[in-house]
Amino acid sequence: MLHAGVFGKQALPADTSCPGGPAKLMDDDDGRVKLFFGGRTVVFKHASAIAALTLLLTFSHSVSAQQPVTKQELTEADLSTLVNLAREAYEAGEYEVAIERLLLANRREPDPRLLINVARSYAQADNCALSLVYYAAFVRHPAAQEPLIASAQAALDEGKADCPAYTDELGGRIMFESEPMFARVYIDDTFIGTTPTESAGLAPGTYQVRMELDDHQDFTQELEVVAQQDATIGAIMETPSAEVSESDSLPDATEAPADEAQAPVNYFAYGLVGAGALALGNGLVFDLVVIPGIDEERRQLSPDQTDEYAELTSRRQSRANIAIGSYVAGAVLITGGVAWLVYDYMSAGAGSDNSQQDDIQRRLGSIQVAPALGQGVAGVVLGGRF
Repeated sequence: MLHAGVFGKQALPADTSCPGGPAKLMDDDDGRVKLFFGGRTVVFKHASAIAALTLLLTFSHSVSAQQPVTKQELTEADLSTLVNLAREAYEAGEYEVAIERLLLANRREPDPRLLINVARSYAQADNCALSLVYYAAFVRHPAAQEPLIASAQAALDEGKADCPAYTDELGGRIMFESEPMFARVYIDDTFIGTTPTESAGLAPGTYQVRMELDDHQDFTQELEVVAQQDATIGAIMETPSAEVSESDSLPDATEAPADEAQAPVNYFAYGLVGAGALALGNGLVFDLVVIPGIDEERRQLSPDQTDEYAELTSRRQSRANIAIGSYVAGAVLITGGVAWLVYDYMSAGAGSDNSQQDDIQRRLGSIQVAPALGQGVAGVVLGGRF
């Protein structure tokens, strides 16, 4: 298993050296060129030195061209690759690049010794404050190696005198993660980087963190920085919900609502109203035409025509019962039909669904109207389920 060493005083293990490392040329006294590359010495005559060097540099370029270059590729690289790439950047003087790769390596497999490498990289980049912040982060790390704590503490104590920008009140490491990755991180509108990333050495206080990712909702959170304390902020970047425009949500005033246009006609309710009207008309006919005719016939009888008078009286009573029954039936039918129409209207206005309308229609369909005639009784009978 690969163990990360320390840049500077202690080099990384030999098995992590990059095969594309720097080459050195030395002109020997016997007219030969000695080429030192990757720990091996190759001797060439002057005639073939240039061709060999060109081939070697081409090979070195092809190796480096195959290494991950984007942050997405770096996040997918293994620890060995990240450490080798960090060493390359450090030896090339690209300290910010080396720091990014070291932090990604530490994210891949946390190792406190990588924090010392970050500290020395910041020192080489002339950023003494962040260098001391990472020395302090190593010293307080619970898994820090004992042999290195003393040297890191010594570097921290020695650097404080020459670095007025550093104080023990500065905050520790603030690490940022997101799902999906590569969200843009801002602290008080200052761009920090893309996740996964981290910031360190902030002054104690309250900050506003914002993460942005294309086609996702922004994530915001308040950050409280405390001296010498590390923290991690993770965000689940959510996709925005579908928004309905106001023009889509408001119905067109010139168009009838869909529910109203598609509402079924309640023929049974109208039938009840019609039947009630016929019943009332029937009652009026008996009351205004038939019964007065019988009364006129009774007046024309002589007092001795008792049998005829009794028959007319019985007929009049029967016709009166029919008229009363017609009035009652008409009133019931009309009231019932109107009540159902009102109920349908109110149900449609309240947004009742089609299943409710179908249920009402089925119930109306089960109603039966039949005339009922008997000895001294006339009318109609309503039958069904209510």
